[in-house]
Amino acid sequence: MKANSVLIVDDEPLARRRLRHGLDGIEGIGAIGEARDGAEALQKIEQESPDIILLDIKMPRLNGFDLVSMLTERAVVPAIIFVTAFDNYSVRAFERDAIDYLLKPVAFARLKSAIDRARARLEQVSAMERVDDLQKTLAALNTGRDDSTRPEIADFWIKDRDVITRVTAASIIWIEAERDYVRLHLDGRTHLMRSTLTSVEEKLPESAFLRVHRSAIVNRRQIESLSHSSTGAYTLHLRNGDSVPVGRSYKKQILAEIEETRTAGQ
Repeated sequence: MKANSVLIVDDEPLARRRLRHGLDGIEGIGAIGEARDGAEALQKIEQESPDIILLDIKMPRLNGFDLVSMLTERAVVPAIIFVTAFDNYSVRAFERDAIDYLLKPVAFARLKSAIDRARARLEQVSAMERVDDLQKTLAALNTGRDDSTRPEIADFWIKDRDVITRVTAASIIWIEAERDYVRLHLDGRTHLMRSTLTSVEEKLPESAFLRVHRSAIVNRRQIESLSHSSTGAYTLHLRNGDSVPVGRSYKKQILAEIEETRTAGQ
């Protein structure tokens, strides 16, 4: 069996690590590369020509769809397996065409079957046909998708020993990443859930929640004030008394949103 090279494209380090761990258990996998977003992935694809790409959809700079659009201009494209946190996100387009998809958190058995399917495509379908299939799938995905919308109501089911608790988005004050988990902060209590922060973010109503740090998301309605230190570091203070640091790359967006809200209230 020819060893196949794989490129993992995901902006979440924990998600990349899980996929790499799953690939380690699959026979016939050769070199495994990683990219943090579509722009970095494009460079590695040009340099390394991987056989298979495990491609996240929502990423900064260049998202998964934008990357695929650019790849359709190449004479030869890798076999692409989309990775998504949305269980209803363009699933019909994925299932109708020859492109596979995986739901986060990715089950290793499902990963293996997707890799097997990708290998079969590489062996049985010509490079030109793969480009044509990819163009058709991209057109279907672009027709059916709306990146600006997220669910208005998000429920999370948290299992703790023998009890499963429902947590609604409206009850969440803020969320922080803790290694392979996220901690949901509610009024007076917290819940620990195995997931990545990006996966949780994609299930939250965008109008109600704001990413303020690579490790933190806050409920907009729970923000009480914003302070900054002499060093230029900013901190959000929430209504429950918690303080959440603002990441440097998020500072401009936070300040713009607060200024817009303040001006509208005058």
